[in-house]
Amino acid sequence: MITRLLLALSFVVLAAGAAPAPGPVERLQPRDEAAEDPSFVAFRSKLQAIVEKKDVRGLRGAIAEDILNSFGGGRGVDAFNNAWKLDNPQSAIWPSLAGVLRLGGQFGGTKVFTAPYVFASWPRDYGRLDYVAVTDAQAVIRAAPDAGSAVVRRLDHDLLEVIQSASMPQHEAGPDDWNEVKDRNGNRGFIPVRDVRSPLDFRATFEKRNGKWVIASFMSGE
Repeated sequence: MITRLLLALSFVVLAAGAAPAPGPVERLQPRDEAAEDPSFVAFRSKLQAIVEKKDVRGLRGAIAEDILNSFGGGRGVDAFNNAWKLDNPQSAIWPSLAGVLRLGGQFGGTKVFTAPYVFASWPRDYGRLDYVAVTDAQAVIRAAPDAGSAVVRRLDHDLLEVIQSASMPQHEAGPDDWNEVKDRNGNRGFIPVRDVRSPLDFRATFEKRNGKWVIASFMSGE
């Protein structure tokens, strides 16, 4: 009986002294694992040059024949061409893909790379529909949707709850497009849409097939 009591007391003491479980993360720091594979670094650099020059032929050469374009099952180069209207010099593919390529990413095994890091590293504790990640290191929350309004607080790649969304992808946002947001401490205010990114924004997977990297998927949504 005494032995059982001592064991029970010991368990209580140990439990009381145990460190509390960590809470949800407050930030999503940029992450880029590309340097782990020099062949992918070379591929991405070439693809960024293709995007900068709006080189349609070069882009088509980088796309997998069975590229996945949507969750509805849209696959193939023809579906990609139809969706993005590559023959139009003003095709939205260029700014959209540029935004994905500039924001790092991570490997899933040795032959798959997912970008951007906002999607690849998104924490489970935050709903993808309700939160955005700050991607600009100089971003601030302001008291009003105006660049001259008072600063509520400065940010460090924080995760923010969206109160009112401008409902547009990051690459389409202009200087007058704002989201109303709230941080984990309850501070509310406004932030330019171009300073934050939703995990449901456009993302890509790149696969190494027969020794060659290709764009295996490019889509948005959930």
